[in-house]
Amino acid sequence: MLKLFRASRANRDLRRAIKSILGFCPGNIFLYRLAFRHRSASKVLNGVRRNNERLEYLGDAVLSVVIAEYLFKKYPTQDEGFLTEMRSKIVSRASLNKVGLHMGLHKMIQLDQGHGSGGFKSVDGDALEALIGAIFLDKGFKFTKKIILRRIVGMHMDVDELERKDWNYKSKLIDWCQRERKKVDFRVESSTRQGSKKLYKVEVRVDGEVWASAMEHSVKSAEQLAAENAYKKVVDPWLVSHAHKHAHLADDMEAEKQRLKQEKAERQRQQQRKKAEEAAAVAAAIAMQAAAENAPEAVVETVEAVPYATEPEAEPLAMAAEPAAPYGASAVAESFGEASVESAVTAFVASEPAATIEPVVEPAPMAEPVPGPMPEPTAGMAPETIPESEPMAEPEV
Repeated sequence: MLKLFRASRANRDLRRAIKSILGFCPGNIFLYRLAFRHRSASKVLNGVRRNNERLEYLGDAVLSVVIAEYLFKKYPTQDEGFLTEMRSKIVSRASLNKVGLHMGLHKMIQLDQGHGSGGFKSVDGDALEALIGAIFLDKGFKFTKKIILRRIVGMHMDVDELERKDWNYKSKLIDWCQRERKKVDFRVESSTRQGSKKLYKVEVRVDGEVWASAMEHSVKSAEQLAAENAYKKVVDPWLVSHAHKHAHLADDMEAEKQRLKQEKAERQRQQQRKKAEEAAAVAAAIAMQAAAENAPEAVVETVEAVPYATEPEAEPLAMAAEPAAPYGASAVAESFGEASVESAVTAFVASEPAATIEPVVEPAPMAEPVPGPMPEPTAGMAPETIPESEPMAEPEV
């Protein structure tokens, strides 16, 4: 009876705490109790260890999807690299640990008495992801998305500050070591298993000297954290103490920042121009298609072909340049002076009236006379004499 009373009281306190932090009352309270049970305080039930690691896995996936959509809408002109870097900043273990600590989740986490939070630096971030997984199973994705954006990102994260923050300390440390002609190396010294996860210890060595180390669940995250520790521990104080001797270094770094900023702005402008051109091309294609669909059928006009004989030639043929000159063309040409034979003949023909062509009527065939008998010459008839022609006059010379 006492256990049931304590359990009901603990459930009531947990409901009130979640109501105060997130603004809603939980449904299945056992999911939320499991979300705050660290692996060090696992309970074995039917041979299975019960802790928040499975809910943490689910919450990590849900959080990544929500943040990816949020950044996609917040930065419509940024490229894939910028969005990936911003998502990494938001869902990084360091960022989630700060958010979980600021929300007060550490007070509700169940830890084994022999383990303190100092041995597990990511307990707050892990609990936050497990809490998101519990909300997803209890309320669904749509409700969980609202809680993440309004109660977690909206109240406990400054996205604009994260955008301005230098996050890639590994790259900064490598650049500084190259300027100072130092050799930097990242080494994985060991790995340990905690529950179902592995922790990797990475050391940063500069010229063989260990500057910093860090432990995280992935090698990449451990390298970033170790580089950040080394940069803040060694490089920042060195820059302050050598500011008067190495003022050019700060100038070079500022110039490099300005150059990168200008390149980034130029890329954004190019992308905006490209998108505007593509949108204009698509709009023009849609307008042309709509006009073609709404336009009446075209009327095809038939044009009669002009006879070849009536078409004027661009240039007269060579053989037709000097036609034969009828009707004494040479005399006509001389009378017209410099006028060509062709123009003279054309003028002469134009001056003559048009002749009327009458149809030719063939005469009827005449009957051939039948010759009769010739008369016999009579006696005493003088023969017919042919009169002599008069002499022709001589032509005058």
